[in-house]
Amino acid sequence: MKKLLSILILGLLLSGNAYAEKISLECGSQSDFENMLYIKADKKKFEIYQPSSANRVIFITSRFDDYVINTKPRGLDKASTGHDTHLTDWESWDKSKYIRDYIYSVGIERVQGYVGIARSTTPWVEGKKNYDFEVYWELPCKKLDKKF
Repeated sequence: MKKLLSILILGLLLSGNAYAEKISLECGSQSDFENMLYIKADKKKFEIYQPSSANRVIFITSRFDDYVINTKPRGLDKASTGHDTHLTDWESWDKSKYIRDYIYSVGIERVQGYVGIARSTTPWVEGKKNYDFEVYWELPCKKLDKKF
């Protein structure tokens, strides 16, 4: 009986992520390679890859439902954050005057299929929790299936 119970508990622990939804998106178009993004998102992590410059930024997912996927706001300057950030070409992501001092957030509107990258309207201030955001980059997305 103990063996059966331990097998059942172990099986439940190992299958916890078996039904976690993960999505892969291609945003923009290949004809405009500079403005193309690949996105992988689940309920915990939101990863953006920009192939034209090899920029890769990881956000923490704050909302993941049938209509919207949003991220927690964060800074992108590698020196000021513990998040995984690989911005090799800042100008291809945003104007470099904003990267060091502003907060960024990403949202996907799942019904229409758009991703929007937003920047705070004011610079980051330590201790401040609420910011207003403006979308500066918006792209249509389609679900991506791997070929290999």
